[in-house]
Amino acid sequence: MGYNRCTKADADAFLLVEEEVEPYLRDYDADEKERPLQWPPQFDISNWGFFAAFDGEKRVGAAAVAFRTPSLGLLKGREDVASLWDIRVHPDHRGRGIGKMLFDTAVDWARKRGCHLFRIEPQAINVPACLFYLGRGGGLSGAAIGGAEGPTPSGSRTNGTRPRPRQTSTTSLRT
Repeated sequence: MGYNRCTKADADAFLLVEEEVEPYLRDYDADEKERPLQWPPQFDISNWGFFAAFDGEKRVGAAAVAFRTPSLGLLKGREDVASLWDIRVHPDHRGRGIGKMLFDTAVDWARKRGCHLFRIEPQAINVPACLFYLGRGGGLSGAAIGGAEGPTPSGSRTNGTRPRPRQTSTTSLRT
């Protein structure tokens, strides 16, 4: 694979067209493979942290942190790395600080276990999540094609079956 240098004349030949598109929101609860009850057959979750937020008796949010799971590649076999595996807030309760509380609780839990790195992997097309993590101190450290499978958003230039890009945002914990 090679790269060609782009000159100013080349750049002037491009026309930037911005079009409004329908936002893509994925309902992870609608996908049976994404439900938390599906994790134990796939991973050893005995070292993971699980947190829930309640409004009275009603659970309105939850988070899961992967930790010390050798079969999970994103932890890179390190004992000082944890990853936010999942965070969900019920749509009726978003914008109230519940996600922030769950995220901060997850980071504190990881820090208490000696973690110096807290990994987050939002999908590139999930702009609200990316902005949320940026607001919590996260920073984009890379992008990988094929991290997330499933249909692409309508209006994309794929046939609807190619994997979507997935950005990896890594946040360093302060110790």
